[in-house]
Amino acid sequence: MDEKRRRALRRGLAVLAPVLVFGVVWGILGFFHSPYADWLTVETQRYAVVGQPLDVRVTVARSAEPSKLVVNVYLLGSHQTVVGRLPAPAPPMEAHAGGVYDFRVDVKETDRMAYIQLVIWVSPTGDWQTRTAGASTKPIPVRADGSARDERLKKVLAFANHRGRRAEPSFRANDRPFQPEPLPAWPSPVHLVLASLLVASGMVFVILARRSRPSKTETGEPAGSSRLWVAAAVLLFGLAAAELLMLEERISRLGRDIVVGLDLYNLRQPYQKLAIALIAAALTAALVLSIRPLRKRRDRLPLAVATLALAGYLGLVLAGTLSYHYVDVLKRHSILDLLKAACAAAAFLAGLALLRRPRPAP
Repeated sequence: MDEKRRRALRRGLAVLAPVLVFGVVWGILGFFHSPYADWLTVETQRYAVVGQPLDVRVTVARSAEPSKLVVNVYLLGSHQTVVGRLPAPAPPMEAHAGGVYDFRVDVKETDRMAYIQLVIWVSPTGDWQTRTAGASTKPIPVRADGSARDERLKKVLAFANHRGRRAEPSFRANDRPFQPEPLPAWPSPVHLVLASLLVASGMVFVILARRSRPSKTETGEPAGSSRLWVAAAVLLFGLAAAELLMLEERISRLGRDIVVGLDLYNLRQPYQKLAIALIAAALTAALVLSIRPLRKRRDRLPLAVATLALAGYLGLVLAGTLSYHYVDVLKRHSILDLLKAACAAAAFLAGLALLRRPRPAP
């Protein structure tokens, strides 16, 4: 392969890498956010009408036998928060793979009711706690009494409710606003570890700033580098303070409350996914663009690592602040915390590598 083709291949890969990362992050966020339930199919009308029955058909694709199929009906308000329940349309019944079950829900007038949601599960005992599979349907709009009834049954999306020990069925973020646990009074051990790594990196950069300051007897590094190291150290100390004060969680909760108050919570999801995926693609593009210069100047590797580590940490903080629900889910798996710790550690090690370099001769 000649040099011209190699150059074209490198450019193609440089363009393709951020696109692939964008797609992977978009897919991961969609998987964590709302995995579809594949063990059943739910069909119903496009909307319910007050005073008229809502027909529901559930087809069970697979089920651990013996099992009982249970259907609960929840009433949601305009913000898709629970405002009440309707009586179960049928008692628990024996479920088997390939079974088709028809229900009829009597829709009665209820204050603040705007949607109906079906929560369906199979369980050996019929209890939610012992379920082997569960699902929550997409909220079904409710129209006022006297509206024309739609007789046609259409498939409605059903999202998986995974096994757990909750006393009552839990709703996914697309069903109602995610309700996080209260903020702790003190930072968690994870916050303390991240803050310690950031402070250690900041101290290394302070030493680099002092070392690169010009003096009468030695030139040191370029005069502008001292100000850059000071700026990086201030940034790291600020990030450490933000971890100790849990600012990321506080700002995220404030944004969540504002969006819920404006009744825009369920409209936020594609924009959040787009913003987070773009951040990941931008960081990937920065990494790809830095590879070629480093091949010619390998002595700049520690500086590039420190810069990318700071950019990566800021990108993760920004993603955590923007995503009111995704990060709550991801944090449960410690993904973001591990990535942030890796960025802070990389900045610290890159600073140490720069400190180990001999000072320029006077």
